[in-house]
Amino acid sequence: MDWHNDCMKLTVLKTKKDQAGTDTDIFSPRIRHIFPAPLQPSTCPILAMALYTFTQHRYEETTKLFPGTEQKQRFCQLLQRIITGKGMNEADWEGIGSHSFRKGSITYLLGMPGGPCATSVYLRAAWSLGTTQDRYITGGEGNDNFCGRILAGNNLKKESFDLLTPHFTKAALAKLQQTGFH
Repeated sequence: MDWHNDCMKLTVLKTKKDQAGTDTDIFSPRIRHIFPAPLQPSTCPILAMALYTFTQHRYEETTKLFPGTEQKQRFCQLLQRIITGKGMNEADWEGIGSHSFRKGSITYLLGMPGGPCATSVYLRAAWSLGTTQDRYITGGEGNDNFCGRILAGNNLKKESFDLLTPHFTKAALAKLQQTGFH
């Protein structure tokens, strides 16, 4: 994870095309750009990550952001608890799982008038375009940035689409460093 300009950059170690995480191709679509939704704090992924980071106990012996194992299973159990708490019965949520977010976001991007082209969406999803296309069509950061801003909930048709995130002052950053965040 890294911060670049106005987005968080995540490096995905395993992708749909590379389940073992062994692809050394420098053009491999491993980087995902995660953008804030400054006008929608309830759905802002950057704010959610900040709240998680500031409220979780940090363990000295690990460098993992999400401690433990079986994160996918834990996520699915939590998702089912939330859905059940919303009054849905088992028949309603039987087909909902961790893949639902991926499938839903790709469907949303592909169905958006004036949205990103299918190739950009497939690259964002790390789906194969076919052997020949995979060699020649690698996409660029701009396409992933475009998809990332839309998926953060920013309205493509508004001037606020590329609104910058709130930034810390130097004094605020110094205070954060004093508490152990670097």
